[in-house]
Amino acid sequence: MSIPVLVRFSHLKARRVVNNWPQLRRLIHDQGFPPGMLIGPNTRAWREDEVEDWLDSRPTATKPDPRKHDESLTAGYLADETGRAEDDGGRPKNRAPGPRRRAPPLEYPVDDPTEQFS
Repeated sequence: MSIPVLVRFSHLKARRVVNNWPQLRRLIHDQGFPPGMLIGPNTRAWREDEVEDWLDSRPTATKPDPRKHDESLTAGYLADETGRAEDDGGRPKNRAPGPRRRAPPLEYPVDDPTEQFS
């Protein structure tokens, strides 16, 4: 029988398991992270083997890097002879939209201004 190794929040943060307490609460509530145990009136710790088991059960696939260029995302844009990208409508992609138009003033259906207060 081995003595369990306990890890505190600072250890979880140093290993980049969590960044803050709200994130830890969400992991416990939504992702099945072990809730740990209270070892004092305001002190929580986790067994290292439980944390390791939880980390091993997580998916290991990485998310695609959004900074990399994906041709399928820019398929609707065409490049003109200057090399600037334009959308299918002919407006340059990096050009600001035209001036905003103001809405017409509201018309109230009151013929006599004194009627509205009676």
